[in-house]
Amino acid sequence: MLFPLNEIRVVILHPFTVLLWLGSIFLQNRPELPKIGMSALYVLLFYVIYNFMGALMGIISPSRVDSVAHLGGFLGGYLIVLILRSRFGLWPDTTMETDGPTASLRTGLADRRAEAERLQAVGNWAEARETLEAALKQDELNEDVRSSVSAHLQLAEVLAHQGELDVAAEHVAAGRALAQAHEYSDLVAHADLVAGHVAYQTNDAAGAGRLLQRALEWARAETIHVLLAAQTVLVAAELADRLGPAEQGLALRREAVQMLIQARDRRSAVDVLIEIGERLAAAGDTAGAYAARREGLRHARAIYYLDAVERLTAELTARRASIGHQAPDSRRE
Repeated sequence: MLFPLNEIRVVILHPFTVLLWLGSIFLQNRPELPKIGMSALYVLLFYVIYNFMGALMGIISPSRVDSVAHLGGFLGGYLIVLILRSRFGLWPDTTMETDGPTASLRTGLADRRAEAERLQAVGNWAEARETLEAALKQDELNEDVRSSVSAHLQLAEVLAHQGELDVAAEHVAAGRALAQAHEYSDLVAHADLVAGHVAYQTNDAAGAGRLLQRALEWARAETIHVLLAAQTVLVAAELADRLGPAEQGLALRREAVQMLIQARDRRSAVDVLIEIGERLAAAGDTAGAYAARREGLRHARAIYYLDAVERLTAELTARRASIGHQAPDSRRE
C-alpha cells in the first residue's frame, strides 16, 4: 500500500541450492541463496492469490493453516492505511491514485517535488525553481498539507542557493505556519533548519545556532513521524558541522542513529554509523571509529545488509592487522 513499486528480493528455493548453502554455512564467505527482484505489488498479489486458493482448498480438505485469517490480515492492513491517511494525513506522497481531481493534484505535487529534487541534483536550480513555483500555484486546491509544506521549504532551499534570501525566508515562514497549524512537528523542525541555513548564509551564526536548537526541540518532540524526525536531526548535524565544533555534529548523528533504529530503519542507521566511523578516523580517533564500525557491523549482519557487512568487515580486519603489526608496547597502549 505504501511502497507498491519497491523491489522485493525473493529467495528461489531449490533442493540443490539449499543443500549447497547449508553445506557452506560455517564458511566465512558462504554464497547467498539465489534471489530475484520484483515489485512489492506482485509479491502481495501472489500471497493474496495463494491464500485465496488455500481457503478454497480448506473447504474441500481441512487444513491446519487458516488461509482466511491471512486474507483478513491483508484486508485489515489495507483498511488501517486508508484510515490513517484520511483521518491523520499520513504518507501522502505514496498515495495510490484514486478517482477525482484532488487525488491527481496530490500525486502531481509529489511528482513535481521529485522532479525538482532531480533537477537540484544535476545543478539545474533555475528549472527546479520554476517546477516548484508551478506546483505551489495550485496550492489553494490541494489538500496534501505535508507535501505543500515540503514544497515551500524545498523552494526556500533553492532560492537560498540562488542568493534570494528574503524570498526564501518568506517561503520558510509560509511553510512553518502551515506545518504548525496542522501540528506537524517534524516539518516545523525542518522549517527551522532551512531558516537556520538562510541565517548562516547571511553571516548570522548566532541566529543559525538558535534556530538549530529550536529545530532539535521540535524534532525530539515528534512521536509519529520518527523517521522524518531522524532525517531532520541528520540535516541539523550538517548545519552543526558548519557552526562547529565537530563534536556537536557527531553527537547529533549518534542521536539520529537511535531514532532510525526506533523507526525500524536500521539500514539507514548503518549508513550513518559508517559515516561516523569515517569522520572519527579522519579526526584521528581510531578507537571511536573502530567502535562505530563494530556497531554498524552488528546491525548490518542482523538485517543482512551485505554490502555494508563486506565493507565494515574489511575495515575492521585492516584495523586489527595494523594493531597486530605494531610493537608490543603500542598494542598494550
